[in-house]
Amino acid sequence: MAPFSVLDDLRETEEWVGMTIYSDLSARLRAALADPELTRLSPGLSLGVDIILGQDGIGLSFSEGEARLVSAGAGTVRIVAQEADWAQTLKSPPPPTFHSFTAFQIANPAFAVEGDAEAIATARPVLERLFE
Repeated sequence: MAPFSVLDDLRETEEWVGMTIYSDLSARLRAALADPELTRLSPGLSLGVDIILGQDGIGLSFSEGEARLVSAGAGTVRIVAQEADWAQTLKSPPPPTFHSFTAFQIANPAFAVEGDAEAIATARPVLERLFE
């Protein structure tokens, strides 16, 4: 038996694919949060955003000019889709309707954007920047 056969078998499962997408999306969001343009776009923004991938979630917190990853669950805004749909957003380039926050909200039925309309509008410039 090859030393990595158990790992190779796991990589074939949906659970592994979901973990990989979660990790890849977390890394992409972490890198995006370091973008100084987010600070310029978010003066006075104070809210949480939950990115929901099937049963898992990634939380984003925007407060006092700082953006960071946090535990999901307390977001004022929620962006919900299955892992396979989030995987499409990670492609370069992403397919149509998987390329921006506004596309998620108005043109992609695989995504649900939930939350107070005013909070979504206030956060829109930051969310567009995160997913462009």
